[in-house]
Amino acid sequence: MRAIVVAKGHVQKGLSKLISFGPQDEIICVDGGAHNALELGLRPSVVIGDMDSLDERLLKELREEGCIFITHEREKDKVDTQLAVEYAVERGADEIIMVGVLGSRLDHTLANLYLLASPVLKGVKVRMIDEVQEIYLIKDFGIIEGRAGDTVSLISLTPVTKGIYTKN
Repeated sequence: MRAIVVAKGHVQKGLSKLISFGPQDEIICVDGGAHNALELGLRPSVVIGDMDSLDERLLKELREEGCIFITHEREKDKVDTQLAVEYAVERGADEIIMVGVLGSRLDHTLANLYLLASPVLKGVKVRMIDEVQEIYLIKDFGIIEGRAGDTVSLISLTPVTKGIYTKN
């Protein structure tokens, strides 16, 4: 099952041209990310978080449509995005696409980036996508294909990284 986790960060409407969303995708929104989901033409099936950035009008509308709300306390040890990703894994997601998770707040962006290395996501293909970049973790082996001139950044999350090479 593929889950689309939509957070409240910056999302441009053109993103829906880069990702083919399907009716079988589970749309899991992080709190106010429900606004972004609707902008992308997606209907949330679940909204997770402390509901601090979701207005009452949309909350009521989504409830009437049968959307599930999983509410957490504002003071907690995990960011709402982490709770949404863990929920997706519990539901059986083997692929997670995360949008709206980059750029709005540095603390949330860093937490989301480090989330890629979470043991909870072992065996799950996870990508963070926005209009200009795609971010994912390569654990054991990976091939990145592109064209000459494409920008590719390789950033190690550990002190030692071996076996990386590039070729044309």
